[in-house]
Amino acid sequence: MDMGMDKMSMMMPMSFWSGTDLTWLINGWDSTNAGQYTGGLIVTFIVALVLESLVYLRNYTYIKAQIAAIRKTEDLNRDIPRIIVDLSLGSRLLLTVNYILMATLAYCIMLLVMTFNYPILLVLVFGLAVAHFITETIGLP
Repeated sequence: MDMGMDKMSMMMPMSFWSGTDLTWLINGWDSTNAGQYTGGLIVTFIVALVLESLVYLRNYTYIKAQIAAIRKTEDLNRDIPRIIVDLSLGSRLLLTVNYILMATLAYCIMLLVMTFNYPILLVLVFGLAVAHFITETIGLP
């Protein structure tokens, strides 16, 4: 059964390598020269920034929803020492959509790392580190 490809074109590298000729996640998103490769690295950096920003947004949304729920419970039950924290449906939906986006981006990042192209790995780690530094500088409420 010949599927139109020889066995050598189907093999993945088993060690880190560097080169500009690769496919970025989906067939058709190829880089064959340095300009396309640099553009792909820039997009990869942005994806890493967005993923870490989504982590921050998820934590921020969760904390804000908890604070709002605590205040609402305090207003209703001034005499009861126990505070029940129940997030609103809107907060839960926002957290769910955020989680779906985070999981999707994380799997895309995993696939990029699995190309074993070390500049991609370095750009991803650098992008995550920069975004983490920025979000830690901003802080949570």
